[in-house]
Amino acid sequence: MSHQHERKEKICLNCNAGLIGRYCHSCGQENIEPKESVWHLFVHFFNDITHFDGKFFHSIKLLISKPGFLSEEYMKGRRADYLNPIRMYLFISFAFFFLQFSLPDVENPRNETKVEMKRSSHDMQPEA
Repeated sequence: MSHQHERKEKICLNCNAGLIGRYCHSCGQENIEPKESVWHLFVHFFNDITHFDGKFFHSIKLLISKPGFLSEEYMKGRRADYLNPIRMYLFISFAFFFLQFSLPDVENPRNETKVEMKRSSHDMQPEA
């Protein structure tokens, strides 16, 4: 159970079913206020890293095939089927930078050759 405030309206934002209690009997979404604090996003960021499920792949597929659709659904309050867009961005950024800095450096031989050529041509010039 989350610590966010429960909505007064008893209609599910995700599937429009009537609600009895805090959770929707049809889709399972919690009936909480759609606005989230920065602290709430920060705390749940680490949960997204450790609790990886099919929502990520479903959200990525829609993000690529229907740009803007996920943002629209999120703003309408339909969130049970998708990964939170801010958390998805943070997760992808974290994964990218983790991989970027954990992989060994690959040296480009073409750049080394140019540097060596500059050094050798400088060494060959007569001193004045």
